[in-house]
Amino acid sequence: MRLVRLVLINMKRQLKSPFMLLMSLIFPVVMILVINGGGLSNELGSIGTIDKSNSTHSTELIKKLSEEYSISTLEGEVEDNFNLLRENKLGAIYVIDSDFQDLLDNEEVPKIKCYRTEATSGSIMAEDIITSYVSGVMQEEVSRGLSANSTVAVIVDEEVVSKDDYKMTVLMICYFMMMGGSVIAGEIIKLRDQKVLKRTIATSNSDITILGSLFISSFIIQGVLSSLAFIILTILLKLPNNNIPQGILIIFLSSLVTTSIIVAVTRWIKNVTLASLSTVVFGIAAFGIGTFGSELDTFENIPEIIIRISVISPFTWLLKIIETGKVTVPILIISLMAIMFFTAGSFRLREFVKE
Repeated sequence: MRLVRLVLINMKRQLKSPFMLLMSLIFPVVMILVINGGGLSNELGSIGTIDKSNSTHSTELIKKLSEEYSISTLEGEVEDNFNLLRENKLGAIYVIDSDFQDLLDNEEVPKIKCYRTEATSGSIMAEDIITSYVSGVMQEEVSRGLSANSTVAVIVDEEVVSKDDYKMTVLMICYFMMMGGSVIAGEIIKLRDQKVLKRTIATSNSDITILGSLFISSFIIQGVLSSLAFIILTILLKLPNNNIPQGILIIFLSSLVTTSIIVAVTRWIKNVTLASLSTVVFGIAAFGIGTFGSELDTFENIPEIIIRISVISPFTWLLKIIETGKVTVPILIISLMAIMFFTAGSFRLREFVKE
């Protein structure tokens, strides 16, 4: 009961801090709304093709498309490649059926299916290229009806809705949370310097109870305020393909890591400014490494060392949850990261106060 009481007292004190509310709730909401004004999703100049015809005409058509787009040649069924659309790695996927050559040879209009996300508009040029190519192959009297029939653009259903906006919203909230962790780290050091922690030693509470209440309250406050920011953004932005329970899980995992970093920083760095700066620098580095690491599969000949470095970022494993939907391994690894930081920062209150 003493621990619960102290946690509530610390939460009340932390909520009075304008910086805590600013960094964990107000700032993320405002910044992401501003970013969204310019569009969170970036339309890509890359399209995928599935050529089931493997004919002269289909090869020539793909060559024409490659003059305007970066082309990814895909295998299998289109459903097997939907993740490329959901994650905005491709702007659209075009499927050329096996009868494409035969229909053209018989002066019949072929149908080419296009699968794209709701936000994609750049595929209009690709459809013009396809229409022009088919028009050039067929006889003049047939080509009069091509503009309406040569391409059937299938506006795909919810299954192919992009989750890029949802992913970046969750990650940005976690990033701002880590920035807010610098405020908490500085505050704890100030409590020591102002002799507030020294006075708590005189109470009957144990060191574990006093320190535990500080960090548990930080974990809860960060998780709750950031989750509230996420829910507000989900409502305001009407994020497609969002998963609120998954997003809240990711935010609390991020809060766990952030709290453990605060423990390590306040243990080893005595200066308030340096402690805050160290937390910010770690947050920037972890965010950069994690987000870059998630895009490594889009590059060729990436050095193995870069792939290994990306594994140490908690953002890499938070992204894994979003991209794969699997939680067991990421939760385990993030928990181990938190334990590592907690262990590195473990200290006795009396020693901390005397330093």
